[in-house]
Amino acid sequence: MSQVRKAVPIPLATNMCLVSYEQLAPGIRMRSVDVILSDVHFWGGFRENQRMIAVCDAFQLGVGMHSDRELGISTAAMLHLAAASPSITYAIDSHYHDQADDIITTPFKYQEGYLTVPSGDGLGVTLDPDKIEKYHRLYKRLGAVNEFYDERRPDWVPALPVF
Repeated sequence: MSQVRKAVPIPLATNMCLVSYEQLAPGIRMRSVDVILSDVHFWGGFRENQRMIAVCDAFQLGVGMHSDRELGISTAAMLHLAAASPSITYAIDSHYHDQADDIITTPFKYQEGYLTVPSGDGLGVTLDPDKIEKYHRLYKRLGAVNEFYDERRPDWVPALPVF
């Protein structure tokens, strides 16, 4: 990515090779990206995201936010983190519109291309206990799903950082 970054004038962002602290220093040293993508889950929660954002501020890197087909409770967390982080100046990513169902009682709706930060206690969303039970039963029946599964390479598993 550092070679591509040197060759093109377009700012580069990634959520594939800079997703943990071990990867930050080499990525910054190699000048491989212009924007680091925050992720509530990959970076380990609110406080760890704030630490990563502080590093980006120190090295004058932009900050955006990655989405990964999360349910409404994670979308609420993303919206709160983005709203509380002035350094996130790029539009945050969302796959929320791809969701066929949700565990929150009032699903998010886009308004002029935006999602509103929920207000209220906690993250500002209410969970549907029946939906939680439904998906818990599904998980118990099927187990964890490898989102990277490729039927042409059934034995391949990507190397992701350990949290």
